[in-house]
Amino acid sequence: MKSQLTSAQTTTTTSADDSFALNQLEELYETINILASGIQALNEDTERVNRELIIHQTQLQSLIENISQMKVAVEEEHGLVEGNRQN
Repeated sequence: MKSQLTSAQTTTTTSADDSFALNQLEELYETINILASGIQALNEDTERVNRELIIHQTQLQSLIENISQMKVAVEEEHGLVEGNRQN
């Protein structure tokens, strides 16, 4: 009788342990999926930010070139005005 009771307790304990382990694995799987989704979102954000950075770098370079051209034009105009004053 004692061996039957021990066997039933072991089966119940093993079943409970299996159920607990299965629940833990399911929670781990859900956590991994959440993290994977977060990583995917971060990767997409990184790609978007990199594209925006390239656009802003191009715009900045264009502005620098425009400023340089305006500086030359202002210096030339200033030289003409000074030349006219002296005459």
